[in-house]
Formats: sequence, C-alpha cells, structure tokens
Amino acid sequence: MLLHKMFASLKLPQVSRKSYFEAFFTIGGRFFSLFIVIASTKFLTTFLNETDYGQLALYNITAILPSTLYFSPIGQGVLRFFPIAREQDHLSTFKRQLQNLYGWGGLMTLGTGVFFASICWLVGETNWAFACIIIAALNVVNSFNTIWYSLQNVARKRMLAFGLELSDRLLQQATAILLLLFVFRDPLAVITGYLIASIIFLIINRYYYRKSFPQNDYPETGDLEKVDYSKEILRYSWPFILIGIFFWIQNASERWTLEFLKSTETVGQFAVLSQIGFQSLGVIFTSINYFLYPILFNRAGSMKDKNQFNSANRVNNYYLFFILTVSFGTLAVFSIFSESVIRILTNEKYITVAPLLPAMVIAGGFFYFGQYYTNRFMFSLQSDLLILPKVFTAILGIGLNIAGTYYFGLQGLVFSLLFTHALYVAALMLRWKMSGRSELTQIKDNQN
Repeated sequence: MLLHKMFASLKLPQVSRKSYFEAFFTIGGRFFSLFIVIASTKFLTTFLNETDYGQLALYNITAILPSTLYFSPIGQGVLRFFPIAREQDHLSTFKRQLQNLYGWGGLMTLGTGVFFASICWLVGETNWAFACIIIAALNVVNSFNTIWYSLQNVARKRMLAFGLELSDRLLQQATAILLLLFVFRDPLAVITGYLIASIIFLIINRYYYRKSFPQNDYPETGDLEKVDYSKEILRYSWPFILIGIFFWIQNASERWTLEFLKSTETVGQFAVLSQIGFQSLGVIFTSINYFLYPILFNRAGSMKDKNQFNSANRVNNYYLFFILTVSFGTLAVFSIFSESVIRILTNEKYITVAPLLPAMVIAGGFFYFGQYYTNRFMFSLQSDLLILPKVFTAILGIGLNIAGTYYFGLQGLVFSLLFTHALYVAALMLRWKMSGRSELTQIKDNQN
C-alpha cells in the first residue's frame, strides 16, 4: 500500500510499458542482490572457521575507510550537482571536473595504502601489509565503478547501470570463491577476488561511460569561466567528509572493540548478525532508493522553485513509512524464527547468537530510516546541518560500543547499537525542526 502511494505520487507523465519494465527490472534486480549476499554469507561462514571469518570482517571494515572518508562524500556531491549541471547545459565541464576529483582521490588512496603497508611489513604483519595494498587498489577501482553506475542510473539508463552492477557483484563473489577453493585458503583470497573482478569491470564500465556520455554531445552555454563544479561539489561534500571520519571510527569500533576485548571469533559472530539483521535491510532499502534517487534529486533540482522541495520530500516521506513497515515486519518474523533464520542463512555454529538477531534488525531499521530522513537536508542544499547530529551520535556510539562490549560482551555491543541508532533518528528530527525547516523557509522567501 505504501509503495503504491509512493509511486503514485511520482505522477510521471506518459508512463510506458518500457518504463514499468525498467522499474521492475531495477528494483527486482536489486532485490536479487540480497540473495547474492545471503549465498556468499552461507558459503563463507561454512568454508571459513570463526577466526578467519572474523579476520575477513576486520579486512572489510578497513576496506570501507577510503570510501567513507572521500569517495562516498564526493559521490554525494556529484549526484546532487549532476541535475543542476544538466539543467545549465554544463555537462562537459562537469565531467572533466568529476574526473579530476576522482583522479586525485585515487592517487591519495594508493599512496596511503603503500604507506601503511610499509609500516605493517616493518612490524612483521605481512598479511595486513598485503591487505593494505589490495584494499587501496580495490577502493580506487570501486570508486570509479560506483560513480559510473550511479551516473548511468541518474541519466535514466537504469537497465544498463543495474545490469553492469549486478554482473560486477556476481563476478566478485565467484572470483573470491574460486580463489578460496583452488588457490589459497585465507581471508585475503576474498578481497583479492573482489579486486580482480572490479578491475575487469573498470574496463567494461569505462567503455559504456564514454558511450553514454560522449564529450562532443554536450554543447555548453553560459559564462563557463565562472562554472567551478569541483568547488561546489567540495563545498557541498565537506560535511560528509567530516561526518565520515566519525562514522568510520564508530563503525570500526564495533568490530575492533570485540577484537581487543573479546576475540576474533566474536568478531565473526557479530559479522553474521550484522550481515543478516542489519546489512540485509540495507540491500532492500537501497534497492528501492536506487530507482527513486534520480527522480527525487531531479525534482529538487537547483531549488529555484518552492515546489521543488515539496515535490521531492512528499515521495521521500512515503518511503520513510515504508522503511518503518518493513523493519518492524522483519522484527516480528525474526523474533519468532531467529534460530531457523541462522540455520538457513549461515552455519550451525552461529546458532548461539540467534537471540540477538531481532535487536540487530531494529537497530538497522532505525539506522536506515535516519539515512533516508537526511534526504530532506540534501534536497534543500543544507548538508552542513547534518554535522552536529551525526557527529554527536557517532561519538556517543563509540563510547557506548566500548562500554557495552567491556561489561556485557557481544550482547552489550548489539544493544548499544540499538540505542545509538534510535538516538540518531531523534537527533536528526530535532535538528530539522529547530534549524532545517526555518532555513528552508528563508531560502524560499529570498527566491520569491
């Protein structure tokens, strides 16, 4: 019912069968990604022991650092200003400046990876030395792949974007499994497989990106000397970079506190809970958001008209209600069948953590509700207002993670996440009520 209202509120004119097929293909295909995640989790938890799976979880949380601190925030800015650049007929300039932003980010990431690999090598941590190099290269390759998928999607080439992205994920999992089975049985094989597959798709994506956005097909108008999208993207994105620092520390503290205060096996148990109860919700919600995102930000545009925000925000509100419905529905199912879910989706050895699965689900529901609630700040170009609630809850979350793990172990960590993400939602709502809504009204008044 909520999905029906949400899509009905889009009021897209002259919707063809092809458009309906694209929507079904995009959203349905993204849901298929959930089964890929489940299948890979089942294989890895069966094939790797708890210690190795915990080590893989530590590699994975380290692997998201460059993306969290740079590529993801810059990507937010790129996707927000793409509709504006298209509206102003500045796409050629936009493309050039986008490539410069990602190129410099890639060089910094590779240099940092080599630096930390050298330190790990000198102290005798050879596995982590190799991991640093692989993680740095994987982030650079994935950053280009991800932004190219996103731009294809924003440009309404959804079938191409998702077809490439899904194939990339499938090849990553397949390559990782093959390396584990036939080359070397180590968690490093998994991230190495991801890197090999991503490089293959970097070549494929570069071809389709140039084909979809040929340089000569975008004549530009206006005073181009005054157009500096790099500066605008950085100004828009810097709050996300600052937020990303605290977010990564908070996220990493979940696993590293378990590593230092408990054991690597406990890290593996937490990774299973997170994969099923938290990240699986993320796959579902991002599946729909993947379809809605370009529509919402195209509607918001450059905020020249007061109705632009209202049009985008109305659809987003329906989506927020949908997130709550799915989250509490999943909570009800997992509360009754938590042990069966663990047996089906992972290995029998993780059955002891099944009682914590419902709490992890509702923590994930709060988190993703908050993530998409922030859309209203981004519609109205008020990303700087997110700094206070996000940084505050991240710092509090770090402290709660350490305290909860120290006194109550894995159970304490899970419930600290639940409390932190609930507070995160409350802080965002309070920030919007106190500042965001009033500043939006002033923007509208100034433009009228």
